[in-house]
Amino acid sequence: MVSSIVVQCTDLLRTSEYDLWERLREVLRGQGLDPDRTVVVDLLPEGPDHEDGQVISDDGRVFKF
Repeated sequence: MVSSIVVQCTDLLRTSEYDLWERLREVLRGQGLDPDRTVVVDLLPEGPDHEDGQVISDDGRVFKF
């Protein structure tokens, strides 16, 4: 069963215009990942301009940011 926070964060990654999600989309694209095919599995805001977390790409690779 998928955690609702994973579903919620992944939806925000794909649709939100909030700065945090726009920055994360830029980071992912810079790493060659498609935000529309990436799942957010962990997100820890560390401050106004810094987040740590993990995503899984569509081919199953795990990336930390």
